[in-house]
Amino acid sequence: MGYFKTETTGEERRILGREIFPPMDRLRLPEALRCERLRQEVIEDISKNPEMLRRYQEMRPEDQEMLMEFFMGNRGLNVLYDPFFKKIMNQERLERFLSQVMGQEVKIVKILPPESMRQSEEGSVMIMDMIVKLSDGSYVDLEIQRISVKFPFERAVCYASDMVVRQYEQLKLEQKRAKREWREWNEGQQNGFEGKESEPKVEFNYQCIRPVHVIVIMNSSTKRFREFEGEYIHRTSDFVEFDTGLKERAIQKFIFVSLDIFRRIRDNRDRNRESVGTDGLIGKDETEDKEPLDRSRMTELEAWMYFLASDRPEDITRLIREYPEFEEMYLEVNQFRMHPEEMMSMISEAIRILDEGDAKLQIEMLHEELEQMQDMIKEKDDALKEKDNAIKEKDDAIKERNITIKEKDAQIKTLMKQIEQLQKR
Repeated sequence: MGYFKTETTGEERRILGREIFPPMDRLRLPEALRCERLRQEVIEDISKNPEMLRRYQEMRPEDQEMLMEFFMGNRGLNVLYDPFFKKIMNQERLERFLSQVMGQEVKIVKILPPESMRQSEEGSVMIMDMIVKLSDGSYVDLEIQRISVKFPFERAVCYASDMVVRQYEQLKLEQKRAKREWREWNEGQQNGFEGKESEPKVEFNYQCIRPVHVIVIMNSSTKRFREFEGEYIHRTSDFVEFDTGLKERAIQKFIFVSLDIFRRIRDNRDRNRESVGTDGLIGKDETEDKEPLDRSRMTELEAWMYFLASDRPEDITRLIREYPEFEEMYLEVNQFRMHPEEMMSMISEAIRILDEGDAKLQIEMLHEELEQMQDMIKEKDDALKEKDNAIKEKDDAIKERNITIKEKDAQIKTLMKQIEQLQKR
């Protein structure tokens, strides 16, 4: 339990800082994406704004240093953190991303604000990362899990159930609102007006419930997903099928994306291709300015996975060569380096998420250790009970033996008395 504490040390903080700002070799990046700034230049920019300078000075030294390294161009940016993801992913990009992940063309009509979350009777709030409404009336909850959590599917079911209930309540409210507006309009007409419009039939129908999609992007997959090492994306069917063959449309749909498994799949594929190439079986294109023949073009879905999962310069280079539109997003990240005030407005939130994620992980580790200790204690108790039962059985056997011996002794004494009496005769 010694690892559970309220505050991290300096070295631990630097390790955790890589979650937000992963180290990178900027010299291996395409020239358009390189950014090199002097430390003094960054400090001068921060000092221009007293409020920004104050916030910077209030940071812990470890946080100051990792932020400075980012401004200087020596570190990348983990876009999986909520403030950066929402800044980079505008509606058009989000539509393209969701279309690839969901395997169908989607059109977003509304991005719901966080304050629209429904509060339960107990006062708790189910917090979701990002919810959007699509043109077909369905809803999408996009969840990003930076650290591995227990029971990811059960969590997703809770999110989906909450969205279905919220949609039901919204439809009932719309029904009441339509009837109220009709009554107000009708009462405002002059007396004796002929040809009044009939009351609108806005009746609730359970078929009005539209599907809800929960998409979970996992940076670190749980053991259950690691059993499928060859698959990094899992989608449920559009239908619920019964054992009789009956099919009904699925209201709750789930998609799980494992970024760590995607990285391993691509790394293994590239290593295998390089190995085949060195044996001379495939070789390279004769033209130097073309890509080797043994590297196939990535799909757009894979391009998005690379953007979210990899900060390696070679992956970034290949990504923007095959999909130049991604270069704009990397350039926007570089704009954060040139304008510290914009970055400073988001970094506090990112650090808070980092701290909460670390604390959450520590708490889960503590619970896991506690469960392990409880299991060990139970196993020891069971072993002691077995020993106690064995000892009790031995004691019972000894008692029975002693009783038998006493009975035999009594019989011997009786026989001895009978012999003595016979001898006296």
